[in-house]
Amino acid sequence: MVVMKFLKLFSFLIIFLSVVTIATPNSYGQTRTFTLLLDAELDDYLNNLAAPLLTAAGINPDNVQVHLLQDPSINAFVNSQTNIFVMSGLLTKAKNENEVVGVLAHEIGHMKGHHLLRIRESSENMLLPALMAGVIGIGAVAAGAPDAGMAMVVGSQAANISAMLKFSRTQEQQADQIAVGLLAETKQPVQGLKSFFGRLRTNELMYNKAPPQYLLTHPRSSDRQGFLEQAQSIPYNPTVKEQTKFERIQAKLFAITRSNTETQRRYLNHNDANSDYARAITYTIQGKKKEAIKLLNSAAKKYNVPSDPYINELRGQIELDSGNIQQAQNYFALALKSSPHSPLIHFNYGRTLVETENYDKAIAHFAQTLHKQPQWWMAHYHMGLAYGRDGRKTKSHISFAQASMYRRNIGDALFHLKVAEKLIADSGQKNTLDTQKIAILKQELEKMQN
Repeated sequence: MVVMKFLKLFSFLIIFLSVVTIATPNSYGQTRTFTLLLDAELDDYLNNLAAPLLTAAGINPDNVQVHLLQDPSINAFVNSQTNIFVMSGLLTKAKNENEVVGVLAHEIGHMKGHHLLRIRESSENMLLPALMAGVIGIGAVAAGAPDAGMAMVVGSQAANISAMLKFSRTQEQQADQIAVGLLAETKQPVQGLKSFFGRLRTNELMYNKAPPQYLLTHPRSSDRQGFLEQAQSIPYNPTVKEQTKFERIQAKLFAITRSNTETQRRYLNHNDANSDYARAITYTIQGKKKEAIKLLNSAAKKYNVPSDPYINELRGQIELDSGNIQQAQNYFALALKSSPHSPLIHFNYGRTLVETENYDKAIAHFAQTLHKQPQWWMAHYHMGLAYGRDGRKTKSHISFAQASMYRRNIGDALFHLKVAEKLIADSGQKNTLDTQKIAILKQELEKMQN
């Protein structure tokens, strides 16, 4: 059955992956590999932490996206006024949420301090498109798609990223000062930033040849630690509920970045909600529906959170992988009701709407996804499918052209635009919005070719 083959290809969409090789500065001049992780819960968590800080900095949170990269280093960086990148090592090695908040405040300090003006426009717009070009579901990677999940940044582009990650000591100190102000304005403790740099300072003294990655892109922390020690702060005393939530994020990150065997070994003999949740994720990835649902229901009961959006999202994913479209759609709808701004839940819900022939509604939800992830080729691709099945061929080919463009497949993009232009010409219409969009896309493709 065509639908089942399609669904199987894009199964296990709880996490999307993109692998990008980037030359980043380290003491050995080695090339590092970054993996972009797209997951509704992890994305929403980081963006919700950043939102009040961005507002306090006078930056609209709707115009900024926090991205999670799979990399063991304790690091974070900004490459434009719209993108913040956080390494998974920061989340896994942080002691509590306040440490993550502190680092986000520091990175937003760079944005507020306009430290990015020295970055060339080409550098600003290069990293994210390269990452998004390779994003694809785990199911497609497992199915053996030849280029699934792969994208490369090489040569002068890689060198630009290396330079981009470095700020001067003066800029780092200014970012610290701004961070302290942002934390005070949002009534959050500076304690997390203090303890984070305190641990970095300890590591700095221990490493002679290979200091921690954060210290290579953020200059020496000793003098900065002194400034932070002088900063006034309210005490940080997280509740059991708050700490459990943070550890839930760590457990999920472990489950989706480590092997199933490692996750089962780590959480097998524990009886708490986070352990059940992590193991449920591994069973979902393995396609073991019965075991996954049993542990997921157990976790939901222990969390005691009515209409938990991410529990419902995973339930929806399990049903989607089993071909139960209507049940999956119901779970995604519940998830969206509790988390209405999550672009990835909008995406999964839209996919089920296409399969139930609710094309207009599906297109509206894909548009919500693209509002936050405008360069994600897969969202453009599925919007193209929705338009095509609804008989709107011109818009379908324009969406397919955008998908191809963001996958760096210029030939296919030009082909789809040519087809769209012929469809417009055959219809006898002129100066339509579609015609204008085609002209804009042609200009973008021309820039990519030059």
